[in-house]
Amino acid sequence: MTEGPHAAPSALETRLRAIDAVYRRYGRDGLKDYPLGDVTLLLESKRLELRDAPAGREVGEPQRAANRLLELEIRDLSGHVDSLLSGAGLSSLRRTESRLQARADRRESAGQQPPKPGRGFERGG
Repeated sequence: MTEGPHAAPSALETRLRAIDAVYRRYGRDGLKDYPLGDVTLLLESKRLELRDAPAGREVGEPQRAANRLLELEIRDLSGHVDSLLSGAGLSSLRRTESRLQARADRRESAGQQPPKPGRGFERGG
């Protein structure tokens, strides 16, 4: 990513290094203050790193261990992202449910009847 030995790292590289350092030190708990986009960025960078890592029978034991560590980090980060996404889905459902409950409570206190199912059209005879 950097051009030459003395080129300054890009803002993206700096950001990834910072997030990775927090993850390595504190694990998943360290990422709770980071937005989902940053965590996903870290996950994708680890996937690319594993994809580009040497593999096969001719690699040494240290490289195999590094690849295995990357696989475990990817699995852990994937689980973390999935839990964030499912939690976001649940929280939006809870917000919607509480808004609907508040409407029902207001209607009840105002003496209105709940709306009839359908499109709001009354059938007349």
